[in-house]
Amino acid sequence: MSSNVCNLVDDSLPSGWTLISAGEFIKKKSASFNIAKEEQRVVELYSVPSHETGLPEILDSKEIGSNKQYVSEGLYCYPK
Repeated sequence: MSSNVCNLVDDSLPSGWTLISAGEFIKKKSASFNIAKEEQRVVELYSVPSHETGLPEILDSKEIGSNKQYVSEGLYCYPK
C-alpha cells in the first residue's frame, strides 16, 4: 500500500485484523436516483449532515441538486 494513502502496516493492526483497500470490500453498486429522470415526489435523504440527528431529511425530490444512490436498510455508507 502506498505511503501517501495510509501509514499503517499490518503488524500495527490488532490481532486478527487485515489491512485492505475499500475497493476490496465495497463490491455492490446500487442504482442511482437521477433527479432529471424521476417523477416529483417526497423522499427520505440520508446524508452525512443528517447522520448527526439520526434522522433522514424529508425533501421534495426537486429540492435535491445532484444524483443520489439508492441504498438498502442496514447498508453502511462511507463519505468520500
